[in-house]
Amino acid sequence: MELHGFSSVSSNMAMPSSSSSSHHERFLSSSSFFGTRIGSRQPNISISGVQLGKSNNSRRKCATFKRHVTTSILADVAKDFMTFQAPMFTKPEADPKTVASIILGGGAGTRLFPLTGRRAKPAVPIGGCYRLIDVPMSNCINSGINKIYILTQFNSQSLNRHIARTYNLGNGVNFGDGFVEVLAATQTPGESGKKWFQGTADAVRQFIWMFEDAKHRHIENILILSGDHLYRMDYMDFLQHHIDSGADISVSCIPVDESRASDFGLVKVDEEGRIRQFLEKPKGESLRSMVQVDTTLLGLSVSEAKNFPYIASMGVYLFRTDVLLKLLRWHYPTANDFGSEVIPMATKDFKVQAYLFNGYWEDIGTIKSFFDANLSLTDQVKDSIISHGCFLRECSVEHSIVGIRSRLEYGVEMKDTIMMGADYYQTEAEIAALLAESKVPVGIGRDTKIMNCIIDKNARIGKNVIIANKDNVEEADRPSEGFYIRSGITVPTTSDAIAMSITKLSLTKLSLKSLKRVTAIRAPELSLTEYTRLLETCIQSKSLAEGKKIHQHLLENNITHINNPFVLEKLARLYVSCNEIELARYLFDTIPEPNVVFYNLMIRAYAWNGTFERALDLYYEMLQSGILPNKFTFPFVLKACSGLQAIEDGREIHVHAERLGLNLDIYICTALIDLYAKCGDLDQAKWVFDIMSRRDVVAWNAMIAGFSLHGSYDNTIHLFIEMQKEGINPNSSTIVAVLPTVAGANELKQGEALHGYCVRRSFDNDVVVGTGLLDMYAKCGCISHASRFFNLMDVKNGVTWSAMIRAYVTCEFMREGLRLYDRMVIEDARNLTPATLGTVLRACAKLTDLSKGRRIHCFTIKTGFLLDIMVGNTLLSMYAKCGIIDDAVRFFDEMNPKDTITYNAIISGCLQNGYAQEVLHIFHEMQLSGIEPDSATMVSVLPTCSHLASPQHGACGHGFSITRCFVADTSICNALIDMYSKCGKIDIARKVFDGMDRRDIVSWNAMIDGYGIHGLGKEALLLFNKMKGVGLEPDAVTFICLLSSCSHSGLVTEGKQLFNYMIQGLNIVPKMDHYICMVDLLGRSGLLDEACKFIDEMPFMPDVHVWGALLAACRIYKNVELGEEVSKKIQILGPEGTGNFVLLSNMYSTVSRWDDAANVRIMQRDQGFKKSAGCSWVEINGITHAFFGGDRSHPQSEQINKILDELVVEMTK
Repeated sequence: MELHGFSSVSSNMAMPSSSSSSHHERFLSSSSFFGTRIGSRQPNISISGVQLGKSNNSRRKCATFKRHVTTSILADVAKDFMTFQAPMFTKPEADPKTVASIILGGGAGTRLFPLTGRRAKPAVPIGGCYRLIDVPMSNCINSGINKIYILTQFNSQSLNRHIARTYNLGNGVNFGDGFVEVLAATQTPGESGKKWFQGTADAVRQFIWMFEDAKHRHIENILILSGDHLYRMDYMDFLQHHIDSGADISVSCIPVDESRASDFGLVKVDEEGRIRQFLEKPKGESLRSMVQVDTTLLGLSVSEAKNFPYIASMGVYLFRTDVLLKLLRWHYPTANDFGSEVIPMATKDFKVQAYLFNGYWEDIGTIKSFFDANLSLTDQVKDSIISHGCFLRECSVEHSIVGIRSRLEYGVEMKDTIMMGADYYQTEAEIAALLAESKVPVGIGRDTKIMNCIIDKNARIGKNVIIANKDNVEEADRPSEGFYIRSGITVPTTSDAIAMSITKLSLTKLSLKSLKRVTAIRAPELSLTEYTRLLETCIQSKSLAEGKKIHQHLLENNITHINNPFVLEKLARLYVSCNEIELARYLFDTIPEPNVVFYNLMIRAYAWNGTFERALDLYYEMLQSGILPNKFTFPFVLKACSGLQAIEDGREIHVHAERLGLNLDIYICTALIDLYAKCGDLDQAKWVFDIMSRRDVVAWNAMIAGFSLHGSYDNTIHLFIEMQKEGINPNSSTIVAVLPTVAGANELKQGEALHGYCVRRSFDNDVVVGTGLLDMYAKCGCISHASRFFNLMDVKNGVTWSAMIRAYVTCEFMREGLRLYDRMVIEDARNLTPATLGTVLRACAKLTDLSKGRRIHCFTIKTGFLLDIMVGNTLLSMYAKCGIIDDAVRFFDEMNPKDTITYNAIISGCLQNGYAQEVLHIFHEMQLSGIEPDSATMVSVLPTCSHLASPQHGACGHGFSITRCFVADTSICNALIDMYSKCGKIDIARKVFDGMDRRDIVSWNAMIDGYGIHGLGKEALLLFNKMKGVGLEPDAVTFICLLSSCSHSGLVTEGKQLFNYMIQGLNIVPKMDHYICMVDLLGRSGLLDEACKFIDEMPFMPDVHVWGALLAACRIYKNVELGEEVSKKIQILGPEGTGNFVLLSNMYSTVSRWDDAANVRIMQRDQGFKKSAGCSWVEINGITHAFFGGDRSHPQSEQINKILDELVVEMTK
């Protein structure tokens, strides 16, 4: 069959013709398979051009009928649904409303591998635009059965998605009062509930409770179907036979000959059609014992009975509901399979009836049966089946099935092949962009020849490829080469490398004899043409070893050809394609006068390999040698500039392109846009974009990605809309570029709209787009959406797993993140990345889950990830945040190499754990090691100075920050304000504050808090008013600082006003810290009764700190009675330290109740609390002197105490 141009042939799938085989001859040829009403009750009804056949059962014809809505499904991924009215006769005995069907999703499908590698058996495409599950679904729908359950377990996502898209009740399919419901394998309480489906019967048993529910009381019969059989059957005939025979169980059977009998479960029936014996796949004597004496009992002719002496079960069962419940629940509670256990045992105690189905039926259990069944469907149409929306350009297709949205380029020859099609289209611009990058688009490239093959969905097959099993290999597993062979049928894989793998398969075969000939030749017998063809073969197949042999042969035998420019170019391309860049460069350097083609080849290789400096150096070397660049040079050298952020070199190269008149070339302009955007010059990028006379999707993507990279949401969305107005359809790369800026702007509605667009264009099947979508949902706070989408993804890579784990951790779902990591280790450990481990370790740190962290540490040692410095830094941070500072320091000492982040992690950990002196020591060590501190280092070092009350060290840190220009960083200035305030230098803190170019809310809060520490409450209030004057909105922390300032300055009225303003004026909900400040404010002012009332009116239970603030006030004002009541409340809540014991003891001491004070000290000791000795320190000439209560270890202790005694005398005068 020769096909030209665009084909949109809607070939309805039909049963195989009489020419298929003897087994195929018995099919009922009255109607088309899909989209028709099986066994229609009214003849000659035409639906969408399909003529419906007459009923196969004349006794069911009646003069009157009732109209009833049923549905025929002809659906592809684009959700093209149709609903039609068809008559249905009312049969009181066989009422489809009393039947529910259960379609079994099947097992792992190992015999159909690799087609079942990522999909369930029933989801395997068949007949061009259908799936195997559509067979029983169509039979059910066209038989009037509209209550359908589908049980799934293995690789169920692909099946679930097809069911949701094709049989979605909300999208055009009318099931009346029926439903299509997917029941996924799940675990339930109890020991038995921990197991997955153990077999067909066990799968139904796990959901049998549904039919015990009152709402299913009208379900009288349950139909059990397989999801991977190919046949057409009116189940109402089956049901009528079931009712007429009074059967408890009916088994649909087919007659088979001896050659096929051992593949099935066989039955023996008596003269009434009752099954008396049932054996599953018998062999030898058991098989011979199952020969049916007289199969004419089931309605076969004498000749048919002779040819088909065995009766085989089709795996289609009809149970009375009550019988099924009894069998699975009570009679055989441990039986797992219907065919091998339940039905054979039931034949003894229940009436099990056989129902003869004398039509076409095939179990799609193997690659061979799948292949034959598909191609048999072409027997009733001329040569082949071509599905909807295919592009076929002057190609030849013979005895094949071409699936939906397939693209076959010029000169393609296809024979005896099943091509499953594609989930999406690629535009001409997308295809051109891929070809320009030497990549392969979806479809089959020109002049490719394919024979006896199954091509899975979304396959990418390049040009001049031959896929043919010429050696007649029966079985082969060669995933590394891109294909499997099953029963002599070639099944290419669908990985990203499919084009190259298939090219390797074909081209290596084409040139195998020539390659062998090369290794044997000792004289220059090969022509130049043969050499170049062989080298091209090696390039296409990336066969480095064979290419080196050819190179060696050239060097040894043919000095003439080795200096030929064509040969040299092929050799250089070979080494570049095999990522042997140094070999390619060595070859390049041996060429006396390389032309622009050679320079372009090497510049491109360096640019793609990431060695951007060498690409740029080679470009300038080319200019110095007098060779002018061409339009193929600039895109790659500009890519190198982009990678280096070398905008000045990029501008110079832009000028070079202008001088050569190439600055308006579409590829050069696109590279310039990418360069300027990544270097931050968006205005220049937009100018280049605007002057382009023609813009393809890649140019639009570059400009959109530039705006998105810099967080310009409005410009990104504007361009996204404009490109569509100009007729350019966004592709998956466009979506990937837009999603980050949508996430950054927290525009969930826009993100959902993009998701909808992806579904319509089938971009959501792309793993990169899918990862971007779930990342967008996570960053917009919709973790449930992200999780659901992650679970629906067919293909996940390391980035996908890492993004989902990071989403959980970012949204504070730490445990879920750790569980997902455990799942990844089990399911997809090969895709673990350092980024994934870093995210998981951060979760351990947040949970202070040291045990999990240590296990991951061990895992990184065993897998070698510990050598990654990012993983090491995260481990270090985890130990520090878990408070295990000794382990952190030990691990830090073992790390090699270290970087700035390493030092920052240990410095921050020491500071958080109170090891302030150690921070300065490590900071000094960092400087000696030659590693430069950054602003993050100083943000940890400066607070250390305030912890040590060391203003001199703080001043040194300030000077260091000035010399390194860190003070331009707002966070550094904030740390300086805090440090100077806590070191008693409030005037210097204010100078830093006043000298800031940019202040954030933290800057104002730090300065207000500094005034509060020094008792300068009025200055704090003045600064607050100034803050409001500049238009900055205060936050909850601002009011904690203000209330604390008022408390330390006795500004009760102002504090009350601020508290009310926070609640009523700014709608800030007070937290516990605000209430603590207010109690402290009232208590310090002696308003104890008001403080008590304030506590009583709190909207939540006060904690120990609230009562502690009131207890401190009781001590000041000697209110022992109230203090004792407060102390009792603290004891009930549980004291958190010695502070409250000391307050109570001191309160008793102030009123001379020494015994009570002593009792408090005893209680403190008995409860395990030990008061730390009081400490004070002073810095003199850069040296910090610390003094502890009762400690006389200071070398000048004697002189110090002598001076103190003199001061006491002076003070008492």
